[in-house]
Amino acid sequence: MIIKWTDLAYDSFEDEIDFIINKWNKEEALKFSVLVQGFLILLEENPYLGKISSYKGFRQFVLSTQTKVWYKIDEKMEIIYISFF
Repeated sequence: MIIKWTDLAYDSFEDEIDFIINKWNKEEALKFSVLVQGFLILLEENPYLGKISSYKGFRQFVLSTQTKVWYKIDEKMEIIYISFF
C-alpha cells in the first residue's frame, strides 16, 4: 500500500512537532516522530488498522493518549493522510 501525505498532513505533523517541542522538549518530539514512523510501517502492512470514524470514508487511529491520526484510503488503494490531532 502506498502512503501519500497531503499538504494538510505535513502541516499538521509539523504543528504537532512544534507543539511537543514548546510544551516539553526536542527529545519528546523525536520520540513522537519515531512513534509515527512505526505507525506508518504498520499502516502500510494493514491499511484497515484504524477504526471507521464518524466522518464518511475516514479512519482514525489512536497514536498516543494525546494524538489521533485520521486518514482515508482512496479508490487507487492509496492511503491519503489527513491530519494529526
